[in-house]
Amino acid sequence: MQTKSPHLIVAYGSNLDSEDWSAFCNRNDADSSCLQFEDVVIIPGYKLAFDTASQSRGGGVLNIVKAKANVTYAGLYSTNDEGLNLLRRKEGVPHKYEEVEISVIKNDGAEVRALTYIVPQHRSEGYVRPANSYLRICIQGYQSIGIDTKPLLDAADNIPLDPLRAVFTYGTLMRGERNFSSMQARGLEVALMGQIFGQLSTNGSFPALDLNQQNFAWGDYFVSNDIENLLADLDAIEGFAGYGDQSNFYRRTCVEVDVGAVGQRLAWVYVKDDPFETVLLSNDWRAHNGKRNDFTLRLVEEHARNIPDFEQLILKDINRFGTETITKIGLEEIAKMLDEGVSLSERKLAQISGNWSALT
Repeated sequence: MQTKSPHLIVAYGSNLDSEDWSAFCNRNDADSSCLQFEDVVIIPGYKLAFDTASQSRGGGVLNIVKAKANVTYAGLYSTNDEGLNLLRRKEGVPHKYEEVEISVIKNDGAEVRALTYIVPQHRSEGYVRPANSYLRICIQGYQSIGIDTKPLLDAADNIPLDPLRAVFTYGTLMRGERNFSSMQARGLEVALMGQIFGQLSTNGSFPALDLNQQNFAWGDYFVSNDIENLLADLDAIEGFAGYGDQSNFYRRTCVEVDVGAVGQRLAWVYVKDDPFETVLLSNDWRAHNGKRNDFTLRLVEEHARNIPDFEQLILKDINRFGTETITKIGLEEIAKMLDEGVSLSERKLAQISGNWSALT
């Protein structure tokens, strides 16, 4: 990764606001341009918390605390030696915040190591309400790089932050596959066929996803009501020991998944940066094993169950945007359209059937 300066820094609070940073640099006779914005990234396994007080800020200030299934959007910056020393002074290292190296995830799923500043948990003071002036600085910083302010505002009001409860699977953990019971055991609220950017390969027994290749792979998008335990289970299955751990067999990251007309949904996914030898030309584990057609027909039948006019409702939706009017359609034709993945998605079937976890 090419950067403007040698040291990578993750900012999630007041350091996102250029005015606040410039004011600090001016007070210290320093050039504020030593801190350069690089990208918006995700910090996996942490959530925002106002759990430490600052006399100079007049109330609570932001921190990030470990939370296995949570993600936190932040700014990735680069700086030189001067900027690094200024940040350490601003954050009161090591007496207030500590400088630690963490992994962050870029929008393409790549993992990057960078420095950030965290108040260790043994110094936590519990919830400390922030002053409005400090909160405004953080809001301005979030807005300046396009980060949603809702998690920030919820943390400021001590409202619990939701974890990322979605997982995308593309192999033996999908519905109908041999390890799907591991997914079922952790309470699935949503199950939808979806696509993810990348290329599948296999060693003959199971596939791997390489995010560096330009293609779209098929899989299942799940939402779990027990995501922390599910991730613990999947980490063991997939050989994921932790971020930055060189022993990882698969790497857990999070990227956007296409689940239909609503666009993208962020989900956890296990990937392999060194693909297997055999590339899946279909980019679909079910198709590779000759199971896709049977699966999609069973899926359509499940959605159609107890919906007497299911086919007519599908026809109505298809004809709404089609160039030709279709007058009759059967379940097999619907399954074929679902196979093609262009004019029909499982999400549309779920909207009609009300069944958001079919075949689970």
